[in-house]
Amino acid sequence: MRTQQAKPAEIAERRTADRTRRDKYPEQLTQEALKEYGKRYVTRIPALDNEIRRLSDEAERLSRTAQHPGDADVRTEARQLRAKLLKKRKKLRMEREEILKRIKILPDARHAQLLWLRYVQRESFKEIALDMGYTYNYVRWLHAPALEAMGSMLCGVCGPVSPSSGDDGAASPGKTAGTGT
Repeated sequence: MRTQQAKPAEIAERRTADRTRRDKYPEQLTQEALKEYGKRYVTRIPALDNEIRRLSDEAERLSRTAQHPGDADVRTEARQLRAKLLKKRKKLRMEREEILKRIKILPDARHAQLLWLRYVQRESFKEIALDMGYTYNYVRWLHAPALEAMGSMLCGVCGPVSPSSGDDGAASPGKTAGTGT
């Protein structure tokens, strides 16, 4: 007896259904997917900062153009464009603040501090290790669970994503001896 092969349209339908199911049920996401989702979210901060700075510079240039004596139509157009830029800048600042708020409310303070130092303060892992009192390798290791935690929070997934997210008093691997952290 011969099995019937799926047609390309049926295969495409199944793939779309699988994607939809993953979107509806994020708790089924893998740790790697959660980590990637968290990383894409927090790495928006430097891009937002750059865009906000660019819009501010452009708005300042347009402000000078709008005040320059000359063609009234050019001044009016400059004012209107400046208003649009300022509105877009406000929206980007609100998005940035939302990301910062979510970082601050991560359940594990280590995750929040690491993501803040890495993506807001733009520190290297070496600098973060010094600030937090951990070894470089521990900070590198902790980065993945921190991103997973962010991805989990964004997806609404409950439960620990890191085996060491609890504070049971035991030393975690890679902590600097004698720091108490």
